[in-house]
Amino acid sequence: RTLARSHVMVISSRMEGGAHVVSEAIAAGIPVLASKIAGNCGLLGKDYLGYFPVGNEKALARLLLRAETDQLFYKNLQEQVKQLRKLIKPVQEKAAIQKLCAKLFLSIRSN
Repeated sequence: RTLARSHVMVISSRMEGGAHVVSEAIAAGIPVLASKIAGNCGLLGKDYLGYFPVGNEKALARLLLRAETDQLFYKNLQEQVKQLRKLIKPVQEKAAIQKLCAKLFLSIRSN
């Protein structure tokens, strides 16, 4: 619920495989401001506008201020997230995870 009421979501990870919270933000239509690491780039795409260099708090502060004060920038972030949202299908993801868990459980039981 907190995420759904947010205007942006910040993920400042130094190392991450692909954080679920990024997908959750996309599914909720919330623009993401993200450290430029492989996991975030894999989820958001190389041309995403909301990246900042890892560990650079000043760059993050500039992005936060820009998202707050620059309507065009914020609308562009929203549009990028809207396009990414088409790729996020929670029902299919849930089914795939359940299928994987069932396979793993059967594999463990048979060993």
